Amino acid sequence: MKHRSTSSLIIIITLALAGCSEKKAALPEKAPAIPAQVQKEPLQAAEQKDEIRLMGQVYSPGKMLLAFQTAGTIKSLTGQPGMSFKKGQVLAELDSKDIALRAEAAKLRAEQAQNQKKMAERDFKIEQSLYDKKITSKVQFENLRTNYDNAEITAKLADVDARMAQKALNDAKLIAPFDGVIARQMKSLGESSIGGEGGSAVYEIYETAALEIRLEAPESMLSKIAIGAPIEIEFPALKITLPAKVTRFVPVISDRTRNFTVTAILDKPDARVVPGFFVEGVIR
Repeated sequence: MKHRSTSSLIIIITLALAGCSEKKAALPEKAPAIPAQVQKEPLQAAEQKDEIRLMGQVYSPGKMLLAFQTAGTIKSLTGQPGMSFKKGQVLAELDSKDIALRAEAAKLRAEQAQNQKKMAERDFKIEQSLYDKKITSKVQFENLRTNYDNAEITAKLADVDARMAQKALNDAKLIAPFDGVIARQMKSLGESSIGGEGGSAVYEIYETAALEIRLEAPESMLSKIAIGAPIEIEFPALKITLPAKVTRFVPVISDRTRNFTVTAILDKPDARVVPGFFVEGVIR
């Protein structure tokens, strides 16, 4: 009897172990399948396919050369290449001692001419009164009227000279015409300024508020570009992306590249962005 009980116990344990083995073997069948991970790749590919990237560059239509409008010797240079400035800021000055003296002399000449005009006017009015009473001759009357007319012209010329001398004094300061950045400095302390439009420039500057992004788009995009459309501008050198909008495009296809030009402007000016930067425009 004991032998049978022992045998039965062995058979029961063996069957139990076999059942456990079968359950463990079945576990891999119940493991979660991986289709969910595989499905992500086609979705990402579809998203990338809808993304259009255009190559381009930053330009400044407000770029100009800044020069003194009067002649003199440069006394100070407050601007430096790469420096940002505000409209009305003084970027350089001339030695204005002689210019100031000339302006003062012109002002005094204008005052003197005004006094002479007043005297000529007084004499003419007296003579006119006498002429109306037939006390003086017509020749005398005409002479005094001519003197008064000449004095009036002299006073006007002296006033013009005084205003021009004052302008020269004001122009001894080089004033920023807009908000911008200095690209290059072409003059040094102690150098001379010729003055006027033909004078050599002191700085090359550009307007930061007027920066444009010019992109090259393939002709296949001609019907897909719209003015006002949003576009993201990536600046690889700065490692930033800024929002912008398409402001215009020229629907003329280049014979060489088969591209046309798209112009965009940043939604908000950024002081880090300067002309010459390579950019990528992303249209989604």
